[in-house]
Amino acid sequence: MRNIYKYVGALAFAAMSTSAIAQEKIFAATWQTPTNVISVYHVQKWAERVNELSEGKIEVQTEVGSARISPNGALEDLADGLVDVTYHAGQYTPAALNVSNAVEELGMLMTDTRVLLAAAADFDLNNPLAQEQWRRNGVVYIGPYVTPPYQLLCKRQVSTLEQLKDVRIRMVGRSSAAWLNEAGGVPVSINNNETYSALDRGALDCTSIMLMDIVSRKLSEVAKHVTELPITRLWAGQGWAFNRSKWQSLTPESRRIILDATADTLGIYWSDGLFKGEADAKAQLIDDGVQFHQPDSALEQSLVGFRDHQKVDAAQVMRETHQIDDPEKLIADFQSYVTKWTDLLKDVPMEDSTTLSNILRQEIYDKIDADTYGM
Repeated sequence: MRNIYKYVGALAFAAMSTSAIAQEKIFAATWQTPTNVISVYHVQKWAERVNELSEGKIEVQTEVGSARISPNGALEDLADGLVDVTYHAGQYTPAALNVSNAVEELGMLMTDTRVLLAAAADFDLNNPLAQEQWRRNGVVYIGPYVTPPYQLLCKRQVSTLEQLKDVRIRMVGRSSAAWLNEAGGVPVSINNNETYSALDRGALDCTSIMLMDIVSRKLSEVAKHVTELPITRLWAGQGWAFNRSKWQSLTPESRRIILDATADTLGIYWSDGLFKGEADAKAQLIDDGVQFHQPDSALEQSLVGFRDHQKVDAAQVMRETHQIDDPEKLIADFQSYVTKWTDLLKDVPMEDSTTLSNILRQEIYDKIDADTYGM
């Protein structure tokens, strides 16, 4: 999760005006900081694309670093109408978003971030359990977010299974903590905002994190070793969801424009925000003196071995913790989308945002009936 800056003075507000008088207005906001990838793509770039496609019929106003909504409360804040559309990390609300959190139990099995992004959109827009989850929370799901793989950032080199023994690591998610326990490390649960100080004073030896977060949190000041071991990815929750009443108040034409704009924005969110963003972060970290290490075969095998039984473990957690009656069916359904998108994207270059957006439109968003979806 990103740093939460509790100051109104840093609030960034942009009103996207048009040459014509807008027929409909939408207020999009996030608590994330102005330079955060969610703020840039899910709010600002998305708003620009909606305004462009609507040719003045829709005016999207944006607020990033917003004090109106909070990380824990964004889902409820959206349902209450404090904003019209926002992002929400579902890990904060496991009971409310039980389906999202259940599926994220498969995070350690996901190996392709771009495929996961497309599969998550397809699943949440079409799976009946997911759709019922959004309905009962008073929101209309529009599109996903996803994180790049979480890797290890450590104060000293930790690239072998032997070096991992008894190392204290802040882990993200139940399954990754279970793997670390099995591998001999010590999972530590602390607030993400405390990571810098915990590393600095020696309360933590490592943290699992994506590279962009190392840069944004300036963690290279206190830890200089990255082990390129992709542990897990996160996507529970929504990249975009609308307040249900607001969505239903829009014309079908406006809803169609919003769906098209979301598909278009997902393409550049992947290529510029995630793919290029992680590459740029790595280059910056190398310049900052961070050393990158490859895991040894024993460390890699410990992760592979854990994944071998993860589907069985995940099904049990889905049933007992997330109250999913038929977890095997849910796993199979989500995996079918992963398989579908692995095939669809196998020949598409990673940096090709246009082709990705076009396929997302053809395979997902063009098939949504703007007259009935979310009504």
